[in-house]
Amino acid sequence: MNGGIGARRAALGKWMDREFGENAEERGHPVRVAARFAADFSRFAGGKGVGGLAAVIASAALESVALILVVPLLAVSVGGLPTGSWIEAALGRLFALLHLESQLQRLTFLLCALAAVMMARVALGALRDVLLLDLQIRFVDAQRTGIVRRFAETRWEVVAGLQQARVGQLVSADVQRIGQATLLLRHAVVAIVLLIAQFLAAFVLSPPMAVLCLAMLATGFAASFAVLRRAQGIGENVSDTNLSVMNTLIQFFGGLKLAVSQDLETHYVGEMEEALRNLAARQMQFARFLAGRQLASGVMAATIGAAIAWIGLNLLAVAPATLIGLLLILMRMIGPATTLQQVAQQLAQALPAYRAIQELEAELAAAARETAPTADRPAPLPVRGDVEFRHVDFAYARSGGPRPALSDCSVTIPAGCFVGITGPSGAGKTTFVDLLVGLVEPSAGEVLIDGTALRGATLRAWRRQISYVAQDPYLFYDSIRRNLLWANPEAGEDSIWEALETTGADDFVRAMPGGLDAAVGERGTLISGGERQRLAIARALIRRPRLLILDEATNAIDVDGESRLVERLTRLAQRPTIVMIAHREQSLDRCERLLVLRDGRLAG
Repeated sequence: MNGGIGARRAALGKWMDREFGENAEERGHPVRVAARFAADFSRFAGGKGVGGLAAVIASAALESVALILVVPLLAVSVGGLPTGSWIEAALGRLFALLHLESQLQRLTFLLCALAAVMMARVALGALRDVLLLDLQIRFVDAQRTGIVRRFAETRWEVVAGLQQARVGQLVSADVQRIGQATLLLRHAVVAIVLLIAQFLAAFVLSPPMAVLCLAMLATGFAASFAVLRRAQGIGENVSDTNLSVMNTLIQFFGGLKLAVSQDLETHYVGEMEEALRNLAARQMQFARFLAGRQLASGVMAATIGAAIAWIGLNLLAVAPATLIGLLLILMRMIGPATTLQQVAQQLAQALPAYRAIQELEAELAAAARETAPTADRPAPLPVRGDVEFRHVDFAYARSGGPRPALSDCSVTIPAGCFVGITGPSGAGKTTFVDLLVGLVEPSAGEVLIDGTALRGATLRAWRRQISYVAQDPYLFYDSIRRNLLWANPEAGEDSIWEALETTGADDFVRAMPGGLDAAVGERGTLISGGERQRLAIARALIRRPRLLILDEATNAIDVDGESRLVERLTRLAQRPTIVMIAHREQSLDRCERLLVLRDGRLAG
C-alpha cells in the first residue's frame, strides 16, 4: 500500500515539475492553458458532451440549409432561378414532381420549407443550450467539490499552512471565473461549428467566393492572437487583486473588534477601499480592452463585406441572387467569427483562475494523507482506547530548519483515565494532542492504540470515537440545536438536554428566546465566551466519544463553574478517556494523572 502511495506521489511530483517548473512560462501560454482546460472539460462531459455536440452540429446544419434556401427564394420572387445553378436543376425537378407551376405556389412551398427548417433549428438550439448548460453547471460544481475533497484528503499541517484568503478566493471567485470560462468554451464550440456549416453553405453557392471569404476571416482572426498574452496578463492581475481584496476582507472582520476598541478602524477601512479601487481599475482595464477589440472587429467585418461584394460583382460575375445569399451568409459568419475572437480573449483573461486551481489541487494531492476519507470504507473497527506514546519525536518545519516540539515522549494512558496536561506556552501540549488524534505523524517513534500503530484503518476508527474541544470553539452560524446535532445528527431531545445539564448550559439555553432554536451568530458571537465553551463541550458529549479532549476548553468559565463541570465529567455513567490541557490548579486537582511538559519533554 505504501509503495503504491509513494509511486503515485512520485508521479505527481514529476507532473508538478513538468507543469509548474522551469518551463512553466512556456506552458502558461494562453493557447496551451485553454487546450488543457478544454481537454479536462471534454473528459468530464463524456457521453453527454457527445450529445451536446451532436445538437450543436445539427442546429448549425439546419441553419446552413436555411441560408441556402434564401437564394432560390430570392430568385423565384423576381421571376426565375439562378441560371446554370445546380440548385435550379434540383428545384426544377422537385417543382415538377409536386406540380408547382405558378410563382405563388413555388414561393409558398419555399417559404413553408424555410419556416419548417427554422423551427427545427430553434428546437434543436434550445436542446443544445439545455445540454451544454447542464454540463457547465456540473463541471463548475465538480471543481468546487474537488477542492473540498482535496482538503479533506490532505495532511493537516499542509492545510494549516495555507493562506485563508487564497483558499477563499479559489473556492468562490476563481471557481466562478471557471464557470465563466466554461460558458465561453460553450460559445466557442457553437461558433466554430456554425462557421464550418456557414462556410459549407457558401461553398455550395460559390466555391471561389467561399474560399475568399474564409481566407479574409482567418487573416483577421490570426491577427487577434497577438493580443491574447495581454488579455492573460490582465486576467492574472485581476486574480492577484481579487486575492488582495479577499485577504483584506478576512483581516478586516478578524481584527475589527480589536480595531474598533482602539479607534483604528479607519486604517482597516482605508485598506479595503484601496483594494476595491485596484480591483475596479483592473476590471475597467479589461472592459476598455474588450471595447477596443470589438470596435476593431466591426471595422474589419465591414471592410471584408465590402471587398467581397466588389470582387463578386466585378471579378467573378456572381449572379445577383447568389451574391445576396453569399453576403447574407457572410453577415451570419461575422457573428460567430467575432464571438470566437472575443471568446479567445476572454478565455485568456479567465483561465488564470483555472490554472490557480490546478496548482492548488496538485499541491494538496502531493500532501495527501495515507487514510483519506472515502464513501466505501468499511465500518469502524472496535477500539477499546488504550493509548501509548513510544519514544515519539515531532518537529515542525521552519524556514531556519526543523524545530523540535516533542522529544522522546513515552507515556501510557489507559482507557477511561482522566489525564491533565500542563506546562508553559510552547512546551508541546497542543502537539501532544495533535499526535494523539492523528492530525500529524511522529517524526520518530510511534503512537499506538490498543497496541496498534495509529495509521490506516486504526486511525479512521480512532477518529470516529474522538471529541475535541478547542480553547476558542467553533460554532456555526445556526441555531443551538443544529450546532449540537452536528456532532451526532441521530441524537434525540433527551440526549441534548442531558449534555447541556452536564456542562451547566441548560439554564441559559432555556432562558434564551427560542431555546434550542435560538441563533448563536457567526462563530457564536451572540453568546459569551463561557457559554460558547459550555455548548462546545455539550456538543462533544452528544457524540458519545471514547476520548474527550479539552484543549484549554474551560478557561473562559469561572473557577466555580469550571469545578462543577469537571466534577460532572468525572461522574459520567460511561466516562470516556479525558485529556484536559489546563493551567488552573483547580482544574487539574481532579485529574487522576498529571503530565507536565517542558521544552517538548515530559517532566512528570
